[in-house]
Amino acid sequence: MVHTRRFFLFAAILLFLVSLLAGCSGVPEEYTKGVRLDSDYPEDSLPLMDEAIVYYSEDDNGEIMIKYGVSGQSVDDIKDFYQDYFDDNDFYIDEDEDANEYTASGSYFGFNFKLDAKTPRSENEQKAFTAIVKIRIDFFEDDALTVEQSLGYEEDTQIIDFEHFDELKEYLIGDLWQMVSIEDINQSNYEDTIQLGQAFEFFENGDVKIYDNYKQTADICTWEINEVHQIIISGDISYTFTAYISTIDDVDYMLSHDGEHEKYWMRVTYLEFIKSGGAGFER
Repeated sequence: MVHTRRFFLFAAILLFLVSLLAGCSGVPEEYTKGVRLDSDYPEDSLPLMDEAIVYYSEDDNGEIMIKYGVSGQSVDDIKDFYQDYFDDNDFYIDEDEDANEYTASGSYFGFNFKLDAKTPRSENEQKAFTAIVKIRIDFFEDDALTVEQSLGYEEDTQIIDFEHFDELKEYLIGDLWQMVSIEDINQSNYEDTIQLGQAFEFFENGDVKIYDNYKQTADICTWEINEVHQIIISGDISYTFTAYISTIDDVDYMLSHDGEHEKYWMRVTYLEFIKSGGAGFER
């Protein structure tokens, strides 16, 4: 009988301690079990750390915001993880770091992003994690179509889909790609008029000539293109952008997107470029 009472007393104390601990933690389930990651989040292109718990995920008209936490890892661990990933995958990014905080922003194929890693701030975050990450994704994959359609090309616009990046590379080689303004594509008023004096000339050996202000001589750099259609130019001039080829009224244009600006380029000969002077090329 004594043993039975002791057993029940021990069980009651154990249950009390368990309930006490559970009550003290008081962490909502999303911080322990997580929430479902938005299906449109580009996890293959911008992965999460191992054992990450996503406790916030929202899609607002094509802009995705997620927050996740990790345990047993620091902000420096997160920074090392993403810096290695960015380097290995040729991301074009701006970085900033401070005490217990790391931020990175830039563009990749189809989207802009901003990543912010820091020590936990809220009470629930502090109870559940040792470091947290917030990522915002803003897709621009269809921006080119949106801009062109707004100029009246709904029926005549088509983005050329290259199955392999080598096909795009081969397509870009030969002649020059001269920057043109949207007024050149369609005679309408557009606030962001682009100067026309710049051009790229891509070569199969990996060289690229960069012309500026209609000069007949060019800076010679090197270029490469990766599997997500990012063109990386290195040398005295460094520039990275994502390239699309768009057909507008049966004319092919290269659209470049560097994460902030979208520019249009038209294939021309060297003589057409020089003749164009400050007045745009003649058609």
